[in-house]
Amino acid sequence: MIPVPTSTLPAIDARRDRALTYLHASAPAIACPHLGATVAEGGRGVICAEHPAAGILCPACAIAHTRRHPHEVEHTCDVCGTQAATMRSFVGTADVALATLTTAGRFGGYIGPLMVVALGACPPCATAAGIGPEVDA
Repeated sequence: MIPVPTSTLPAIDARRDRALTYLHASAPAIACPHLGATVAEGGRGVICAEHPAAGILCPACAIAHTRRHPHEVEHTCDVCGTQAATMRSFVGTADVALATLTTAGRFGGYIGPLMVVALGACPPCATAAGIGPEVDA
């Protein structure tokens, strides 16, 4: 996966931004107990663009979450909306300061880098945006 090229794929940028807007408005949950250790080791939290209500996850829990997505979710282009056999996957990134709920149900916060996953474009849309075939996922 590669970072989303800013304004090269506005539909993907918009989907990333909708997920981040949801987080800022909702006091999301810290959804896994591994996140603190991940961030302490220099990692970052992850949210799913398809399901931002799932909360902030560590990368391993985010992978487990996205593996449960149905095929039609993972193979629908965020740019044109068509189903494709292969997709080019993207990761949106942002530095955030969020009020959160901890896994123990207490109010807390998440300040730092965040990745937004479950973003993708079909090869024709990615190619039209100047993103070459070497990033096929």
